Amino acid sequence: MSRDHLLENLRSLKKALEPDANFLRYSKKFILAAPPHDPYVFHTKNFLFHSFKLAMGLGLMSLVLFIIVGGFNPKKNNDLLASLNEKALLKESANATVNIALDEIRYRQQLEKNIAIVIDEIITQ
Repeated sequence: MSRDHLLENLRSLKKALEPDANFLRYSKKFILAAPPHDPYVFHTKNFLFHSFKLAMGLGLMSLVLFIIVGGFNPKKNNDLLASLNEKALLKESANATVNIALDEIRYRQQLEKNIAIVIDEIITQ
């Protein structure tokens, strides 16, 4: 390939890649008609407005999720207000200590049985 042949190929490619005149006019009008964009995004008014919108959206979303998941009906569900009842809390705490002690006894009995089984196996070998 000669140099002249390469230059001719490049010129033909340039003509093929050039945009249409109508496209150039339309693009120029479109770009010049666009409103100017302020590069300073954090104006106080905009920042507060967008923060308020975000907070309201998150609050509404959490309220809807709360209603969907469990809801709040104090007439049907007294468990939500159980932490305010001192007598119920004392009764529940008394049961908890007994249950913990019983679980500890069961665990130790099972542990002693397992140790006895291991010792028997060691002796019989």
